[in-house]
Amino acid sequence: MQKLQNVTATIADWRSITPNDLHRKDVLLLSDVNYHPDYFDALHALLQLCFKHAVTVILSTPMRTITPSFLIRLTQHIVTRNTYLIPHAKSLVEVQVITLR
Repeated sequence: MQKLQNVTATIADWRSITPNDLHRKDVLLLSDVNYHPDYFDALHALLQLCFKHAVTVILSTPMRTITPSFLIRLTQHIVTRNTYLIPHAKSLVEVQVITLR
C-alpha cells in the first residue's frame, strides 16, 4: 500500500478555526455543517476566511429544505457540484459534494 506524503488530517470544530489554523493548508473538508440557519453567518465567515487564504473547501451536505438558502451566498465560489443518492434507513438521501474556491 502506498502512503500519501505531505498530507495531514486534523479534526477541528469549525466554530473555532482561526487564520493561523489555515496557514499552509490547501483544503478544508466540511461535512453536514449547514444544518441550522443560526450558524449560517458564522459558516459564511469561515468560508470567506478560507477563500482569503486560498484554501479550497470541499463541502458535503444533505439537500435539506434550508440548504439552498445557505448555498445562494456561495454561488460565485462554486467550482464543482455533484449530487449523489446515498442509501440511508431504507430510503435514498440526496447529498451534494461541492468544491468551493
